[in-house]
Amino acid sequence: MSLLCVGIPAAALGPSPTQPTEPPSSLELARGTVHLLHSHNRVRACEKSKRDGVVSCRPESESADARTSLRLVPVRTGRIDGKDNREVVEVSLDETGAPARPLQLGVGGWDLEWVDAQRRARFTLGEGDELSFQLQTVSGACKLVKRECTLTPATLSRKIVQIRP
Repeated sequence: MSLLCVGIPAAALGPSPTQPTEPPSSLELARGTVHLLHSHNRVRACEKSKRDGVVSCRPESESADARTSLRLVPVRTGRIDGKDNREVVEVSLDETGAPARPLQLGVGGWDLEWVDAQRRARFTLGEGDELSFQLQTVSGACKLVKRECTLTPATLSRKIVQIRP
């Protein structure tokens, strides 16, 4: 009786308990992290001041509820081949102005769209990047009319500032 030995690669026998059964991470969407923080100040009074004959108004403000919503919209660039799997992300910030957790987004270009902001923020996120944005709202403003300060509560100012690491 003769014995025939054939070498069978271990991979052909199925996954071993030490080998991963999931696809390699290079097939997953590469990600970076975006941190958002919103501050909201409400102008409650205006103080008139005079210096060297020039009258100006100084706002007196207080912190206000910082709830707000915004959208992060993927921007398609020439660097993305094929279908862009990134999707629009709707974000709600609570009364403290913070999201529940930092946002994990796919790499590439993004627009931060926030209603009434002076401008939209466009940024590029690389793999492993951590970017931070400070959103600032001021409700109300002081207006100088005929050398008198007037509070205009209906005025709203919003701006987005990227914080550099």
